[in-house]
Amino acid sequence: MATNSETSLCNTALVSLKANTLLNLTTDTSEEATICQVIYYQARNQLLVVYPWGFATKRATLQQNVVAPDWGYTYAYPLPSDYLKIQLIADEDINRFEVEEKQIVTDASTCKIKYTAEITDVGAFDEKFVFLLPYLIKAMMAYAITGKRTIEVSAWQLYQEMEIDAFNSDSSENSIIETTENDLIVVR
Repeated sequence: MATNSETSLCNTALVSLKANTLLNLTTDTSEEATICQVIYYQARNQLLVVYPWGFATKRATLQQNVVAPDWGYTYAYPLPSDYLKIQLIADEDINRFEVEEKQIVTDASTCKIKYTAEITDVGAFDEKFVFLLPYLIKAMMAYAITGKRTIEVSAWQLYQEMEIDAFNSDSSENSIIETTENDLIVVR
């Protein structure tokens, strides 16, 4: 089985556009490489934030910033350095908050979050993410590579179809425990 890399993910997209492939994303100087260098990181982070991928989900108890907000809120909590998007604020006391200047401002004296982290290690990506990312890269660079809007539109449509399949497949990994009437009868 081939090892995934940033280069191989970009090459998957390039091959589907019938474009030249790369030897190395960071050192190649071709036009295709330049386009991939611009798009890869944007596509990766965009895909990370549109869905709460299990491999990119982290939890943190944030520490209060020693400097309180000037007004409007009592406390500020710096976000983790790998933070991309909040999925959940876990503290019951937080009913009002904002994200400003890489921190959460609120009136709650504690702050626990579940968030999407920026994952840069391709080896940490799950298989659904690895499957979907080249489709997004392809859609984002289709016009720049081919100069044809019809190919760009087609690439976006295909990405959207693949996105639905991947999200539906990934969501089945989260557990939701359903209690049936028979379970309740047994407890009695």
